[in-house]
Amino acid sequence: MENPGWFSPVWRGFQILGGAVFAAGLACAQFMSSVEGTVTDATQAGIPGAVVVLIDESTQVTQRAKTSETGFFRIPQLPPGTYRLEVGSGSRCVLNADS
Repeated sequence: MENPGWFSPVWRGFQILGGAVFAAGLACAQFMSSVEGTVTDATQAGIPGAVVVLIDESTQVTQRAKTSETGFFRIPQLPPGTYRLEVGSGSRCVLNADS
Protein backbone atom coordinates (compact mmCIF):
# COMPACT_ATOMS: atom_id res chain seq x y z
CA MET A 1 0.00 0.00 0.00
CA GLU A 2 1.39 3.36 -1.00
CA ASN A 3 1.36 6.39 1.35
CA PRO A 4 -0.44 9.52 0.16
CA GLY A 5 1.91 12.25 -1.00
CA TRP A 6 1.31 14.53 2.03
CA PHE A 7 1.77 11.82 4.65
CA SER A 8 5.51 11.21 4.32
CA PRO A 9 6.76 14.84 4.68
CA VAL A 10 4.28 15.60 7.45
CA TRP A 11 5.18 12.43 9.39
CA ARG A 12 8.89 13.18 8.94
CA GLY A 13 8.28 16.69 10.30
CA PHE A 14 6.60 15.27 13.40
CA GLN A 15 9.49 12.84 13.88
CA ILE A 16 12.06 15.64 13.69
CA LEU A 17 10.04 17.95 15.96
CA GLY A 18 9.40 15.15 18.46
CA GLY A 19 13.09 14.23 18.50
CA ALA A 20 14.11 17.86 19.07
CA VAL A 21 11.64 18.30 21.94
CA PHE A 22 12.80 15.02 23.52
CA ALA A 23 16.48 16.00 23.18
CA ALA A 24 15.81 19.44 24.67
CA GLY A 25 14.08 17.81 27.64
CA LEU A 26 17.07 15.54 28.21
CA ALA A 27 19.49 18.46 28.00
CA CYS A 28 17.59 20.36 30.69
CA ALA A 29 17.23 17.30 32.89
CA GLN A 30 20.98 16.76 32.95
CA PHE A 31 21.55 19.95 34.94
CA MET A 32 18.64 19.83 37.37
CA SER A 33 18.38 18.23 40.77
CA SER A 34 15.99 18.21 43.70
CA VAL A 35 15.94 18.31 47.46
CA GLU A 36 13.63 16.09 49.46
CA GLY A 37 13.39 14.91 53.01
CA THR A 38 11.27 14.50 56.09
CA VAL A 39 10.99 17.09 58.84
CA THR A 40 10.76 15.35 62.22
CA ASP A 41 10.68 16.32 65.87
CA ALA A 42 12.89 14.94 68.66
CA THR A 43 10.81 11.75 68.82
CA GLN A 44 11.23 11.20 65.03
CA ALA A 45 7.55 11.94 64.39
CA GLY A 46 6.89 13.80 61.13
CA ILE A 47 5.90 17.46 61.42
CA PRO A 48 2.97 18.18 59.07
CA GLY A 49 2.54 21.66 57.61
CA ALA A 50 6.11 22.85 58.26
CA VAL A 51 7.38 25.37 55.71
CA VAL A 52 10.64 24.48 53.98
CA VAL A 53 12.48 27.35 52.27
CA LEU A 54 15.45 26.77 49.97
CA ILE A 55 17.50 29.88 49.15
CA ASP A 56 20.02 30.01 46.30
CA GLU A 57 23.05 31.69 47.87
CA SER A 58 24.22 33.36 44.63
CA THR A 59 20.89 34.72 43.40
CA GLN A 60 18.81 34.82 46.62
CA VAL A 61 15.97 33.13 44.69
CA THR A 62 13.78 31.20 47.10
CA GLN A 63 11.65 28.12 46.61
CA ARG A 64 9.14 26.93 49.17
CA ALA A 65 7.42 23.69 50.02
CA LYS A 66 5.03 22.63 52.75
CA THR A 67 5.46 19.24 54.43
CA SER A 68 2.83 16.54 54.02
CA GLU A 69 0.93 14.81 56.83
CA THR A 70 4.02 12.64 57.39
CA GLY A 71 6.48 15.55 57.30
CA PHE A 72 7.76 14.80 53.77
CA PHE A 73 8.73 17.58 51.35
CA ARG A 74 10.23 17.83 47.87
CA ILE A 75 11.59 20.82 45.94
CA PRO A 76 12.22 19.75 42.32
CA GLN A 77 14.12 21.17 39.33
CA LEU A 78 16.98 22.95 41.03
CA PRO A 79 19.92 24.22 39.00
CA PRO A 80 23.45 23.57 40.31
CA GLY A 81 24.44 25.91 43.11
CA THR A 82 24.89 26.46 46.81
CA TYR A 83 21.70 26.62 48.84
CA ARG A 84 20.60 27.46 52.37
CA LEU A 85 17.71 25.44 53.81
CA GLU A 86 15.37 26.85 56.43
CA VAL A 87 12.50 24.99 58.05
CA GLY A 88 9.85 26.64 60.18
CA SER A 89 6.83 25.34 62.00
CA GLY A 90 4.36 27.87 63.32
CA SER A 91 6.28 30.94 64.48
CA ARG A 92 9.54 29.16 65.33
CA CYS A 93 12.52 28.27 63.17
CA VAL A 94 13.19 24.55 63.42
CA LEU A 95 16.33 24.42 61.26
CA ASN A 96 18.68 26.76 59.44
CA ALA A 97 21.38 24.90 57.50
CA ASP A 98 23.88 25.88 54.82
CA SER A 99 24.85 23.37 52.12
